[in-house]
Amino acid sequence: MQFMQSQRDDQLIDLRPSLPDVERNEDSSPAELFQNETLRPILKFQNDLLLLVFRQYFEQRKGVFYKLKHNQQKAYIEQAVQKDLRFRSLLTGIVVGHFTETEWEDYLGDEAELRRRMMTMLIKRVQDQLKEL
Repeated sequence: MQFMQSQRDDQLIDLRPSLPDVERNEDSSPAELFQNETLRPILKFQNDLLLLVFRQYFEQRKGVFYKLKHNQQKAYIEQAVQKDLRFRSLLTGIVVGHFTETEWEDYLGDEAELRRRMMTMLIKRVQDQLKEL
C-alpha cells in the first residue's frame, strides 16, 4: 500500500506546473510555504476546470452574472464562494483531490487557515480572468 501511495504522490506532483516566480523564503510560515508549494501549482493546473465550474454555476442561476458590471461580477464571484457552502465544497474538492498524503496531513494541521488561503487565491484567480468566463 505504501508503494502505491508513493507512486500516486509522485504522479500528482509531476502533473503540477512549475512556478519559478513563486518566492521560496526560509522565513516563510508553514502556511505560506504550503500556499506557494502546493496550492498555487494545483490551482494553476486546475484553472480550466475551475473556470468551467464557475461558468456552469453562473448558467444555473439564469446567467444573471453576465448582466452585471465588472465590479459587480467580481463581488458576485466572491459572494458565490463565501456564501454557497455546497459550491465552496465542490471547489475545495477540486483542489484537495490533488493533494498528496503528506499534503493532506499538513492541510488538516492548519485547515482553517489553509482553506481561507485557498479560497482567497481561487477567488482572485477567477476574478482576474473575467473575460474567460
